[in-house]
Amino acid sequence: MYFMRGDVRKLPFYDNTFDIVTSTEVIEHFIEGEEFIKECYRVLKRHGYLLLTTPNRFRITALPRNMMYWLRRKKIVPGPNPEHLREYTPKDLCKLVRREGFNVIKLDFIAFNPYLPIPPTIYQKLDFITDRLLKSLTKWDLILVAKKV
Repeated sequence: MYFMRGDVRKLPFYDNTFDIVTSTEVIEHFIEGEEFIKECYRVLKRHGYLLLTTPNRFRITALPRNMMYWLRRKKIVPGPNPEHLREYTPKDLCKLVRREGFNVIKLDFIAFNPYLPIPPTIYQKLDFITDRLLKSLTKWDLILVAKKV
């Protein structure tokens, strides 16, 4: 195994190289998500899988920011962290990967707010409860599995 540094919007690999591309908490760090998803599609073999996680822009803590950008008629909404240049709603993320040629196999919500300063036992209980109630509003991240057609 080795590591390399590069730009995920211009991957240094041949077409149809990988069976799986995994991207955890990456796509929100640049505006050009379309370029990244196109690159994932390009380097994946036929019937390859994309596994992607990113913050859930639909979470309840992001609603005031979403409303402010909606009122300004802005389509790209950054996150609360200045390093998050563009966050995605579940609908936006699915639309993006489908537009680039993927079939969405699964989209789900994961992780209650990881930044709460509470004991792990309380966090686990809140995470369990929020899995059953208002999951789309209370979960911090999205996880998407898509397949190259």
